[in-house]
Amino acid sequence: MTHSKRSRSGLASFLLAIGVVFGNIASSPLFVMKTILRYNGGLSSISEDVVLGVVSLIIWTLTILATIKYILLVMRADNGGEGGIFALFFMVRKKGYWMRIPAIIGAGMLLADSIITPSITVTSAVEGLKTAPGTASFLGEGDTKKLILILVIILLLFISQGVGRNRITITLGPIMFLWLVFIGTVGGLALIRHPELLQAFNPVLGVKFLFSHLNNAGIKLLGGVFLTVTGAEAFYSDMGHAGRDATRRSWPFVKICLLLSYLGQGAYLLDAAKDSSLAGVEDFNPFFYMLPEGLRPFAVILSVLVAFAVSHTVVVSAFTLVSEAIRREILPHMETLYSPRHEGSVYIPAINRMLFVGCVFVVLFFRSSTRMEAAYGLAIAVAMLMTTFLLCAYLWAVKHKRVLAVFCTALFGTFELLFIKGSSHKFSQGGYISEGLALILIIVMLIWKYGSLLENRLTKKVPLEKYAGKLQALKDDTDIPLTADNIVYVCYGDDIECVDHAVLYSVLDKDTKRACAYWFIKIDVLDVPLGQEYEVLTYGTDCVFRIMLRLGFEEEQSINLYLRKIVSDLMDSGELPKQRRRFSVYDNDRVGDFKFVFIKKKIPMKSGLPIWQDTLLRAKYLIRDLGGRQEQWFGLDTAVLIQETVPLFISDKRMDGIELKRRES
Repeated sequence: MTHSKRSRSGLASFLLAIGVVFGNIASSPLFVMKTILRYNGGLSSISEDVVLGVVSLIIWTLTILATIKYILLVMRADNGGEGGIFALFFMVRKKGYWMRIPAIIGAGMLLADSIITPSITVTSAVEGLKTAPGTASFLGEGDTKKLILILVIILLLFISQGVGRNRITITLGPIMFLWLVFIGTVGGLALIRHPELLQAFNPVLGVKFLFSHLNNAGIKLLGGVFLTVTGAEAFYSDMGHAGRDATRRSWPFVKICLLLSYLGQGAYLLDAAKDSSLAGVEDFNPFFYMLPEGLRPFAVILSVLVAFAVSHTVVVSAFTLVSEAIRREILPHMETLYSPRHEGSVYIPAINRMLFVGCVFVVLFFRSSTRMEAAYGLAIAVAMLMTTFLLCAYLWAVKHKRVLAVFCTALFGTFELLFIKGSSHKFSQGGYISEGLALILIIVMLIWKYGSLLENRLTKKVPLEKYAGKLQALKDDTDIPLTADNIVYVCYGDDIECVDHAVLYSVLDKDTKRACAYWFIKIDVLDVPLGQEYEVLTYGTDCVFRIMLRLGFEEEQSINLYLRKIVSDLMDSGELPKQRRRFSVYDNDRVGDFKFVFIKKKIPMKSGLPIWQDTLLRAKYLIRDLGGRQEQWFGLDTAVLIQETVPLFISDKRMDGIELKRRES
């Protein structure tokens, strides 16, 4: 745990947890009962047995998946205090290469959910305006004003990510605290009128209702019930922001408020079923209609603020997820900005734009929260199942608790498969949008990951020591113009002895580059979130430096900062001679100028590779060209750069089978 997390007060940790970690699940009362009611046939189907059954299913879904699975079990699998599907994958990846598949599938589903969640949350909140006479007249007939207001809020959400996300994060806790107190109080007051609903804590009532004739929806009712826990995955993925202990301590308060809200809405439905004037209300939402008319405008304003806060945390989680995927060569390099005030807080402009376009598309395509519900839940249910697979591998192979691993997989896997089955009808009703988005993202990640593995296997590598003498001679050859005092190449990997043949081709052949010092930096991403260390080989020279930079997967990738420290250390030790720099705006004249060389590989027209390998590599390079640039990821967009395109030097044994003979003329 970092120092800043330890130093937070109890109140600060509590507010941070309910604001960042529990925001998503706390917004579910906005639409859960509305969805279940619609599935079961509307107010005409309501009876005490129906309400008891529905609320019982909600209570035990929250208990089994949110409390037992995530709070008590999954959050124990922290990686240096960090959570999330990739953090879990990092701990089990060495136990089997197949484990990257559930990690990639889960990540794709979570990113798709990052588009659907802001859309449905903001839309549900804005639609609450229709429940109050004054605000309903403002919206008028049709969807035009409603859609404009929704899109304006979403636009402000994504603009704020780049200019004010730190200030927004500070306000999340108080907003969510007020929201939870509000929904808990309103629900508790409604429950007083029907205390018999406390019988819903009996799980038998939920199971009996699910299989009774009163359940008009059948198994698909579970697709609505599951919406109560769609934010549970955030318990684990956002755990690093507040800390595991603070998250666990805050959950009882959050759960009590949620249960009071659901029980209160159930109590209201018993009364609403007797009111014939409500039977014809379109998109009837018990959350808003249970409130006195004078209180509804306040509830709408508060729900809009909550929707904004929830959407903010979902987008921030997407940034963290993508940055971890980039470090593990699962996604291409993109420009990433780090917040100096919040450790682990990153901002990725390209992902921000993608999510914004996705949200606008979803809002305009579905136009109402009722239709969006068809696209919501299925993706996150699949993501939860993938987390269960990885949790099983962690308990089995890392903790060696095999009985617990089998039990958890059987229990949670069965529940999640039932919820997937219950949500499967959503696919044809609009769920294909979220699943299609997830599929695209999964394909991109699979292409990039397996393309990178194939490229690494095919790439010709050579020992740098073999060429150290040539580089020393090049440095001393004054007949060749000096390209720069320092030339730097950066790449990923865990091999300190060898370098890519393309790198030496760039130095010696492509455009001979003379320098006072050559830096070949390789970054090895550790399986823990924090860590900064380096190893250096000089091969007996004062100009060739092979650097292995080992960084935790949450560490900033600003290479120029690390290189500055390494250069200073080597000069102090005498391994790097002082470089003459007569004119500079800086007081430090010991170090000359730097040029960073980035190589873009391409496939030769006739690569000689099997069709599937050739296609995979070309697809990877297409994604690379459409994505961000390496120098932006490494924080070098303002540095002096050299961009070069070189062919992929393939290391294979195809020439071994050639028996070409020379014919004498």
